[in-house]
Amino acid sequence: MYVCISTVPTKPGGPVSSSTNETITVQTSGGCDNSGPRAVTYVFQYKETSSEVWKGIETITSSVTIPSLKADTTYNIRAYCYNSVGRSPISTAISHTTKRGTAPSKILSVSASETTNSSITVSWKPPGVGRVEQYRVSYP
Repeated sequence: MYVCISTVPTKPGGPVSSSTNETITVQTSGGCDNSGPRAVTYVFQYKETSSEVWKGIETITSSVTIPSLKADTTYNIRAYCYNSVGRSPISTAISHTTKRGTAPSKILSVSASETTNSSITVSWKPPGVGRVEQYRVSYP
């Protein structure tokens, strides 16, 4: 006879992190132990400090890279884990600020077409380096 006793995973240690300007890599610092052969799933939650809404990423590993973040922005990050028996308590949240972004290089191949007395169509190729948040077209 084989008896398997499983329990709810323990609370994960506070996440530790590193970042680029658009990602944060997070790893729990211990915890999520569970007695028995039940698989553990990790959930990493994050939000901008100014937001009320948490987003989450589930994984079977104790680390994850959170993609598509804003440069030079502070995020709160926390983690918990669960198995078929239940969910662990949520870790203490940490704050982490993504790195500053790279300034975009100059735009390429600017051209004007379809000119009339009251309008002009301007087109260009985006810069090869840096993230563009908006373009501004002006004339004297």
